[in-house]
Amino acid sequence: MPFSGYISFDACVVDQISKGKSEESARKICGSLQAKVEGRKMATVIEQLEVAKAVGGYMMMMDKASGKQLNQLPDSEFAVILSGGSKDESGRTTPRALRKLPIHDAVHVRNALARFNQTGIPDEKRQAAFKRISAAAKKYDVIISDEMRERYM
Repeated sequence: MPFSGYISFDACVVDQISKGKSEESARKICGSLQAKVEGRKMATVIEQLEVAKAVGGYMMMMDKASGKQLNQLPDSEFAVILSGGSKDESGRTTPRALRKLPIHDAVHVRNALARFNQTGIPDEKRQAAFKRISAAAKKYDVIISDEMRERYM
């Protein structure tokens, strides 16, 4: 079945290999493209990150949200707000550095999952933060593996 400008899955793999990808990476990339065209979801966040890594790192998936754009997001678009700040006239926490793990789109939800253990979230806020990430994941069709749920809950 044709997809993304390729006449077949094999044609896609050959093209990706010609661009310097390994066969394994080429198959992951083409599988991802084909799944997207066919409307299938990838099984887990881990699988999604593996595909992203195969195409040069998940940072390529990140939108180009600047610090200024992230600063304009409401507090509700973050997984956790650390203690110690105050609210500005628009109701957003200041200093902005107290707002951790933006979850305003699928890419940032995946990033929040990947970096959850690296943010220094206090124990008393971890469960609530993961629930917010889970809700955003559901909203943006990001699948969280059972293993990841067990690890973070």
